[in-house]
Amino acid sequence: MEAQQVSRHLYKKSLTGFIHWVLSITLILVACATPTTAVLDRDYEASLFTNAAQNKMFDDLSVLRVRLTLNTLNDVKRVSKTEVVFLTPLPTNTAQLPMQVMLLATGAQLEWLARMRFVAETADEVAGLAQAHASTQPMVLSALRPALTVAATSRADAKTRLGKNDQTEPEATNKAAQQNLVNALKSLNASQKVALAGLTSLDDDADGLTNTQEAWWCTNPLNPNSDGDAQGWTDKQEVDALLNVKLSRTIRWGYGPPFGPPNAWPDFNGADGNPATPACNDGDYDTIPDYAEVFMVGSNPLRESTDNDKFDDGQELFGVTYCPAGVTSCGYGAYPRIEYWNYIKASMPNWVRPPGDNLFVAAFPVPEVSVQEGSWRVDRVTTITTQQGQMAQTAKTYGSEARRGQK
Repeated sequence: MEAQQVSRHLYKKSLTGFIHWVLSITLILVACATPTTAVLDRDYEASLFTNAAQNKMFDDLSVLRVRLTLNTLNDVKRVSKTEVVFLTPLPTNTAQLPMQVMLLATGAQLEWLARMRFVAETADEVAGLAQAHASTQPMVLSALRPALTVAATSRADAKTRLGKNDQTEPEATNKAAQQNLVNALKSLNASQKVALAGLTSLDDDADGLTNTQEAWWCTNPLNPNSDGDAQGWTDKQEVDALLNVKLSRTIRWGYGPPFGPPNAWPDFNGADGNPATPACNDGDYDTIPDYAEVFMVGSNPLRESTDNDKFDDGQELFGVTYCPAGVTSCGYGAYPRIEYWNYIKASMPNWVRPPGDNLFVAAFPVPEVSVQEGSWRVDRVTTITTQQGQMAQTAKTYGSEARRGQK
């Protein structure tokens, strides 16, 4: 049952072997290790790590090899503060910028990077990556074993406490668990880092979006054009365009979501009830898969509208959201609200002006105030406070006369 639940996040044909390996090595590591309390402290109302205890694929203690671009020396400082482990050299002066770097990050660290607008250009879950290259680089899997042990035992302990409905989780213990994993990754030596950086990403359909990222976006890792659009855009091209805020919205939204029409929309939250269909987690019903929100977009996976306006995150990112009803209401999530259905439907309205069409900037109307001649009023009130109390001067009204129409 557990293997079946986990496999719903990925397409079985390409990743069945990886899933079975992750489950087997987790059981081995749990048997050899001492349980450690490790549900992590978060800004959001719920923890992805708690989800992991319920057999979700990615969580705060996932270990990921990530490639991203640093554009300024300040970027170097900001990323370094997260205590990620850099696998490649960092830029030391502006002449070397921009520079692509490879690093190891936990799920919690990558979530922070995404929220700070650092885009993971590639990302590989390291256990599967190391296993895929075990025949040529066996030292990598061995080097990662301490970190995998920390993650596996922490997950096992969290799952045990979840079953007991144990809600107590001291903040100090949470931070210690995360730090234990970070310390284990920092113990990698120079040669191990070089070997890990040199492993080829797992990308079965060669579209530039790794198998790990395809799992986040609920796209098909065996089809470079998951949505089957006539333009032939690859999944990577569509994701890159959607996350590029420098592009006009006409261009960004022209790509649309990397999944969905003209092919079918993903099976959001396993709604079709078919275990054979890969389920796409979307806990806030905004049409953006949860893992994509957390690890790449940087939006809130617990809010349908991250900026709390009248448009869900899917509308603002893709230009359209999933509305299976579509006649008198959306039929998926709370947005677009039924009371506004005559004005706001599945597609983002053209009358919403930038930057309000961005999922991080609330789109609220800007009132325009004008004063018509002959209709204005001034209330001049003076309040005097004494030991005997307060007294206010009476209001005075000023007016003017305006004539309209023909004499």
